[in-house]
Amino acid sequence: MTAAENSVFGVVEMGVVGKPIKELLTFQIYGRLLVQMHDEFDLNGDGQLTAVEAADGLVGQPKEVADQLRSVLLDGRKVLARTDKNHDGRIAIVADTAVAAAGDKDHKLVIYPGMAHTMNVTRKFSPEFGEPDKQVITEIQEWLDSHR
Repeated sequence: MTAAENSVFGVVEMGVVGKPIKELLTFQIYGRLLVQMHDEFDLNGDGQLTAVEAADGLVGQPKEVADQLRSVLLDGRKVLARTDKNHDGRIAIVADTAVAAAGDKDHKLVIYPGMAHTMNVTRKFSPEFGEPDKQVITEIQEWLDSHR
């Protein structure tokens, strides 16, 4: 039974799989790292990493992880040229906004850094189950109220 069959007018989807499996696996392999970099490296939250943010983000990472990330982020003290697609000295790490690109203008995309599948904030992407975060509940309720 679908929402349309029941005349449901407001739907809140969390952790929905809406992509072909190849895209989904690509995101899980690479995109998760982008989200982690956004959460742990991008201190000013602008969706871009400077060389300083990238280098600082590597501090405290396990050696294997730091070495792997360094190889795609940095060339000495500068961002790696092949990763800096528009050659502005920063690496774009923003998430895909496919819903807007598909033409749906009546939506709100919210990314909660460090959020687990149970909608509770966790540290360092370690999924610890718990009650949904009050901020999430409040924001969902406000959005639903604004669409009555």
